[in-house]
Amino acid sequence: MEGSENARHAMIDVVDGPRDLATVRKRVRGLLAGAPEREVVDALLVANELATLAWLQEAEPFTVRLRLTGAALRAEVEADLLPGTDLGGAGELLDRIATGWGIRRAKGTTLWAEVAADTGARAAHSVAVPIPRTTAAP
Repeated sequence: MEGSENARHAMIDVVDGPRDLATVRKRVRGLLAGAPEREVVDALLVANELATLAWLQEAEPFTVRLRLTGAALRAEVEADLLPGTDLGGAGELLDRIATGWGIRRAKGTTLWAEVAADTGARAAHSVAVPIPRTTAAP
């Protein structure tokens, strides 16, 4: 993943759809703490849509990458079986909310989207938010 001193990032391996998709949403909220609520909601919708699309297509492990700069949150989902360029309702949602999105095909397929994220100077002083993992009590 690209990075710089002004970027925050997270990688989530999605193995269990419902549980790990909730983790994706928690990580987005953590990365955008203090950002305007409208931008947080937009980022949640976009990141969740990308991850859900991949889960419905793949139904097996894939990776979600989140990268935050002072101006945008970029969400990427990398999987082997993502759909073509016609994403139906998901494409419409991305057209309306994301500032940009696309599909990159190389070794696998990467579906990406960016949304505005006015985090100001906070990004320069941040660290990655840990992935919460819970275990059942004995």
